[in-house]
Amino acid sequence: MTRRQALAVLAAGSITATAGCGALTSDDGSDGGNDPADQSGESEPASTDNGSDGGTGTESGAGEDGDGADESVGVSTWEPAAVGDRSAQLRGALTDLATDEDATCYFQYRPEGGDWAVTAGQIRSAPGEFAQGLPGLTPATVYEFRAVGDAGDASALGETRSFRTRAARDRSPLSTDGLTLFFDEGRTGREAVAEVPVENTGSSTVGRLTLAVTWYDDATEVLGTTTDRLHVLRPGETWLAQVTPREVDSAAVTSITAEATVEGEAPRGPAGLSVASSSLHAGEYPTELRGVVANTHGEDGGSVRPIARVFDEDRRVVGDSRTYAYDVPSGGQRRFVASFFRRTARRIRENFEHEVVLDRASR
Repeated sequence: MTRRQALAVLAAGSITATAGCGALTSDDGSDGGNDPADQSGESEPASTDNGSDGGTGTESGAGEDGDGADESVGVSTWEPAAVGDRSAQLRGALTDLATDEDATCYFQYRPEGGDWAVTAGQIRSAPGEFAQGLPGLTPATVYEFRAVGDAGDASALGETRSFRTRAARDRSPLSTDGLTLFFDEGRTGREAVAEVPVENTGSSTVGRLTLAVTWYDDATEVLGTTTDRLHVLRPGETWLAQVTPREVDSAAVTSITAEATVEGEAPRGPAGLSVASSSLHAGEYPTELRGVVANTHGEDGGSVRPIARVFDEDRRVVGDSRTYAYDVPSGGQRRFVASFFRRTARRIRENFEHEVVLDRASR
């Protein structure tokens, strides 16, 4: 049995990502809450890389022993797109394919210093990016990984990179049952839409949810991953997320998987600050929720992050948007505006219910 055949056998038994808990992104809120990236449905794709920064790795055409470069095939290992406490998304690229044969691209990975395992292989007929979700990892553990490309008798290994999974978090169970793929007429034509009902089945409020949707073509090859976020979900509530691909051709999408993960704590409203009034305005783009925060604390300088939440007719969360209200004077008030963009904005109707949750803020 050749090395390529052996790896193919191993890859056939590896685990691929399915709906559950997994990939993450970060948000520092520095945009003031009015940027699309601070409200659900507007995050950038986790698997997109233009090659201009740390996302690209060192290319290699070397064989398994690291020397004896074979110029007929080359691969590059990229930084992982998202790392959680129990999952990560590995990324790489087929950089050279100077042969008539297709290349089988995959990843080798292991706990630092351990034995190598392999992911499922992906067939590539031309240079380009490939990615693989990696669930079932151990929290707070360093992992090593590298891209691999096999074409005929040639084999290439990319640079070995490493990442550390996050520490385990106490988190409420999230259910993503009912994952659906459909197509809709968007602003630029026919658009793939992943509808994911994310339910909080636990007994406590959770904050900073991240939903990662991975798009596949008819050969089950990864086209890319898009992330969406929500800032708060109470027990028994369902977030009906609708995610559309970014920099992925909707016409090529035939299947999806989704991973939902809790990344932060539930909002904690500061004492003495409250919402005096709020109103939803869905007639123009972007959709806005405007409100007023009052300070009854008796001290100047109270600051807060209002989180505007909108519900559909079935009381499912359509999305939320977070903004700032700075320096609310003692006995006074401060106005705020939370904006919704893109598909989330288009889903909201004037008669939808809403609420505002206050969270602590630091200037």
